[in-house]
Order: sequence, then C-alpha cells, then structure tokens
Amino acid sequence: MENILNLENAGKIIALIVSVFAIFKAFKEVSSKKTEKLRADYDFAEKLVADNKWVDLHDYLLERGYWALSGTQLKADEIRFFLQTKDPLSKFQDYRKSTKYLHCIADSEKQLKIEYKIEFTKDKLESVKRWNLAGYITSGFFSLFPLMYLSNFTQQGISGIATVIVWSLAFGLLAFLTLSEYGNLMAAKRVMSSTRNIN
Repeated sequence: MENILNLENAGKIIALIVSVFAIFKAFKEVSSKKTEKLRADYDFAEKLVADNKWVDLHDYLLERGYWALSGTQLKADEIRFFLQTKDPLSKFQDYRKSTKYLHCIADSEKQLKIEYKIEFTKDKLESVKRWNLAGYITSGFFSLFPLMYLSNFTQQGISGIATVIVWSLAFGLLAFLTLSEYGNLMAAKRVMSSTRNIN
C-alpha cells in the first residue's frame, strides 16, 4: 500500500514538473515572438517606408507585403493612412490591437479617417472598460486567494499544491485576458486621440 502511495506521489510530482516546464516554454515562445515582431516591424519600415515606396505601390502588393512582414492583415488604405502620420509604427501597433473597436473609412470628401465601429457608442465603450477592470480585479483576487490559505493546502501534500497551482493559473490567465482587452481599448483611445486632426 505504501509503495502505491509513493508511486502516486511520484506521478503527481512528474505531472507538476511537466506542467511547470510547459508554462516556462510557453512564456519563452511569447518572448521570442515579440522579438520577431519587432524585427518584422523594422523590415517593413526598411522595405516599404524608405524612399516612400509605399506611395506608388499597388494595393495588393502593399497589403501582402505588410502581411508577410508583420504577420497582420490590414487594408491598403489603413496602411497608407498610418504611414502619413507621425511615428507610424507605434500607431500600427496600437491599431492592430484595437481593430475590434476601430475601422478606417472614407468621409464624404473621400478623406480617410479612423472611427469607432458603429456598435461601440460612448456608453458601450465605458461599459467594456468597466467590465474589463472589474474582471481583472476579481480574477486577480481569486488567483491570489489560495495563497492566503497556503498552509492548509500544503498540509494536503502534492495534491494540495497542485490545486493551488491550477487554481491560480486559471484565474491568473483570466486576469491577463481581461487586462489585455482593457489594453486593447486603451490602444484604440490612443489611436483616436493621435489621429483625430489628420487630414
């Protein structure tokens, strides 16, 4: 019986080590992708922005070039709009995050401008902001909740520690997602404030 219990504990320890390794690998991949993204932004700037090559480039080539270099699809008119702004690469980054909320349209004088999508009224945006902040605070609290009773969980051995890890990671991920969505909304606001007066 004791051997079975030891075997069970060994299995839990191995599963825990594998989980921690998988999480570490996932974070490393995210960091690597961020570096690749910065490199892609530079390549885009060098190949399309230098010498204003984008001005005469066909829409299809501009869209495909931007997609190939940045890994993100934007329409040619959106790309051209931001290339005319000051510090376009930072605006590209913000706009990519906020395409759920924003779109690029032509006004009555055929001038391009960035606007909130029709479904995102001022009240709706405030509601999204409040829900994401509330979700972040609630999820963050629940992710840390087991740590206040850590001694109770550690008394249960490996299974108690595994419960704390799984619980904290689940609510921690939810907190991260709500915070990311809040960040996307703030990116939309930055785009709107920096492009409001562009003709």
